[in-house]
Amino acid sequence: VLSGIRNQKAIYTYPDIIIELANKKWKSSPEKPRKIDDRLPFSFPEHKDREDSWGVKKFPFDFFPPGLYKTFVYALLTYHPTKGLKFVVDFTNYMTQSYADSEYAKKDDLISINITLNSGDVKTVYANDFLWQVYRGTVVTHYLLESILVAFEKYMLDMAKTNDKDTSTLLQSWMDYCLKNSNSIAISSVLVSVFLAY
Repeated sequence: VLSGIRNQKAIYTYPDIIIELANKKWKSSPEKPRKIDDRLPFSFPEHKDREDSWGVKKFPFDFFPPGLYKTFVYALLTYHPTKGLKFVVDFTNYMTQSYADSEYAKKDDLISINITLNSGDVKTVYANDFLWQVYRGTVVTHYLLESILVAFEKYMLDMAKTNDKDTSTLLQSWMDYCLKNSNSIAISSVLVSVFLAY
């Protein structure tokens, strides 16, 4: 039901349950402290892969290759746009914060930058090349995040293509929401893609 295929009715009917299920199934639980054998005078450090730095559980093939229909996000945006937008921003924030808290953030030169919003407020977001390019799939990040952002970009491009006054106003309010509530340049890069296209 969390994929983007053959689940349209469930997403249309039960969006909140699908979102709750995604958060439970995809987000990793805090690690339990490893029990150390008291008989040994030393312990082995636990190795963490880059994939572990995004705060999601390991799924061997669920999101590879990444794509529009690897998750339910495009359908959620189609049937429940406001809930879909909030989910995309919240889940991207969660994955970005997990990455920022990992050892890979320093290795990948993750920085904080300030963006001045239309309101004049200043918003701080995490940024590096990995986050900027994630929705394009030109760098190795996490296939789940890439799939979510590909679906978000597709929906935003479809919205921008409509090119009428009401849709333009809605698109502007969505962009304002994203910039105000996101902690990641990954969301901003999708917005830039939409601006460049239209």
